[in-house]
Order: sequence, then structure tokens, then C-alpha cells
Amino acid sequence: MNFLEKPIEEYKHFNGYLDGNPKFTIRCLVWFPKSFEQEEPHVFILARELAEYKRLEHYLVPQNDKSINLTIPRTTLEDPIPYGFYLFKKLQFSHSRVKIYAENWEEGFFKYRWPSHAISKQKTDPEQYLEEQAFTLFYTPSKLLNSHISTMAHYNGELKRLYSHDIEVKTLSNLGIESIRTDKYTNSDETFVLELTTKKKVNTVLGFNRQIKPIARFIFSVVSFLERKKINWHQANFISNENYYEIFNTRQVLYSAKNDFPLVEPYVFPEAFEVILRNATVDDIQYKSELCLAYISGLEYSVNTNIILWNSLLEKVLKHQNLIKKDAEKAKGIQKLGIPISDLKPIKELINLRNEIAHGDDMDNSKLFKLSQDWELLIERIILSELGFRQFYKTQAHTK
Repeated sequence: MNFLEKPIEEYKHFNGYLDGNPKFTIRCLVWFPKSFEQEEPHVFILARELAEYKRLEHYLVPQNDKSINLTIPRTTLEDPIPYGFYLFKKLQFSHSRVKIYAENWEEGFFKYRWPSHAISKQKTDPEQYLEEQAFTLFYTPSKLLNSHISTMAHYNGELKRLYSHDIEVKTLSNLGIESIRTDKYTNSDETFVLELTTKKKVNTVLGFNRQIKPIARFIFSVVSFLERKKINWHQANFISNENYYEIFNTRQVLYSAKNDFPLVEPYVFPEAFEVILRNATVDDIQYKSELCLAYISGLEYSVNTNIILWNSLLEKVLKHQNLIKKDAEKAKGIQKLGIPISDLKPIKELINLRNEIAHGDDMDNSKLFKLSQDWELLIERIILSELGFRQFYKTQAHTK
């Protein structure tokens, strides 16, 4: 099978059906990566006869970026689990290929890529170690959001945990959370885990998407901002109504991470993390998440582009706080926010620099470098203030 991108033995073979129609049965080859950070999972829909390929070609080859929903009953596994299934929602078409020798049909493939949250898996026999209202989120490695664990290697090669120091925040009534705690699974590869327990029961996957996912997005956006590196979750496990669910978040964790210096040191992070969580509300976590993610997106931009971005973030904050965002009024708005700026260049100079960049004027590199540092410190202080952590002297945003 020359068209497959991975060795055939790495694929799982299933029979599934399209768009909720059990009569539309198709053969599927599903590939899961060992690391969701570096590779993207995908599905090949397989046609073994020319007539089947023609039927699938008419339905699957997209018009106007058509996507499909694919359901795979888990009874098609070698070790079937009754009433369980994989659900792939809004799979995105990638390409189709066919191989024919002479007039004899050989094989045809339709490749689909994951959307951001693509799979949910359900089974009726829940694991005993998971409790209802408890959500386990596996996330990409982090220097700050990290359990520190001492281990000892057993003679058989297994690692034995001696003690651990976890980051834990309890009773976040403002977010409907009973506790948030980090953990780390130690085996051949370290696995970073966030355990989140809610005050009220979440009954469905829809409930997870509405209640838990925004909080998870907020947590990892804040950690990304404080670490100056994108951190995200790639799998969430939970139990509800005697069903065991796994939600995979795939494409959102594919990134080119930079190992920059964090905004806060590891010994400061637990304090800053708790203060920020306690100052958040269900109504403002989307706004705060967007601020952090916008800042993180600029890490891969040029200095000029960053200054344009930082000015947009400043205007977003001023508008959110019902302050005037016109250039002439920005300095007053920053003062009303209570942001210390005495060690920075005048706000008017920073705004003028942004306007020169926007208008394509010739730039003095020395001036650009110096003022970009002041711009960055200003925006970091503003975002920290919006998050509710104003102890700037404990962060890298307190001085040049």
C-alpha cells in the first residue's frame, strides 16, 4: 500500500459509517501518533473495488471544503467493547489517490485530517480509579505547571515514586471548581497531568465542551503567557453516567515552541497561578484567554509586527475597561489602569513608533530595539494586571 504515509502495521483497522448512517458502511485505517506535539493523526478511508471507489468519490471528494462525520462502532475491534464507539466530527478532506494496474482494480484511498477536537470515545465499563466530576487532562511539557517527583528505579526496570510536590489550588467557587492539581506519570516517557474536579456533575460531552473546555483553555493560556511558550492539553478523560469518555485535542497542540525565559520563576508560579485563578470569573475567562494567546502568538513574529500586535492588545484592554482608546488618550487610560510606567519611555513615543511602522516609514534600528523593549514591558504589565496579579516586582516585567 504505497499511498499510506505510515507502515501498515501502525494503523488500526475498522468498519465505520458516515454522517450517522449505519447503512453507509466503509473501511477505515486510523493512525494515532505517539506524540500529539509533533505529528497529526489521520484517517484513510479505503475502497477495494472500483464500484466502491466511484460511490465514495462522489460522496467524499469535497466541494467547497466539505467535511464529514465518521462513526466507528468499537464492536469492530478484535477485542470488542459493547455499545462503545469512536466519533470523528468534521474530519477535513486532505486528498484522494487511486492505484490501478492495467485494467485490474487495486486500491483507492481518501485521506482526512483531524479538526481541533476530533475524537470522543465512549464505553460502558468505566475505569474504577476515575471518579465522577473528576477530569484528567494530559498536556504538553511545562517548566512551570509541573509536579516535582523523586523516583527510584526498581531492579525490574520499573520506576517507583518516592515523593512528589504538586501544584494544587482548592475551592475555586468563582469557576465552579473544587480543586485543580498537577501530577506526573513516570514511566519510559514522562506524562504531565492536570486533575480538575468540579463542584457539580457534568453529564455529557456537550457539558464538557461548554463548562470544562473554556476553563482548560484559560488555564493553559495563562500558563503559556507566564512561561512564554505555548502549552496545551491533548487528551481529557472523564466518567459520566457510567460512561467513560476520552476527548482528544490534536491540531491545536502542533506548534514550534521556543525555549524563552519565563515571565515568572518556578518558585513564584504557584502563587501567581492561584491569584490569577481566584481573580477569574466564568464571564471573563474568554477575554483573558484571548489576551494571553494573542501575546503568545507574537513570539514567532518580527519586532515590527509585535509592536502592531501590542498596540492592538492595548486598545482591546482600554475598550474592555470602558476607557478611550484614541492615541491622544492612551497615556491617560494606562494611568487609570494603575500601570507603573515611570521607568519606560513616554507613551507618546511608543505610539509614534507604532504609527511609523504602520505607515511604512524608515526606521532607526537602535530606536526600534530600545522602544520595543518598553512596549513589551508595558504589555506584559497590562496583561498581568488584567489577570489580577499586580506584584510586578516578582516577575520579569518589573524592569528592563
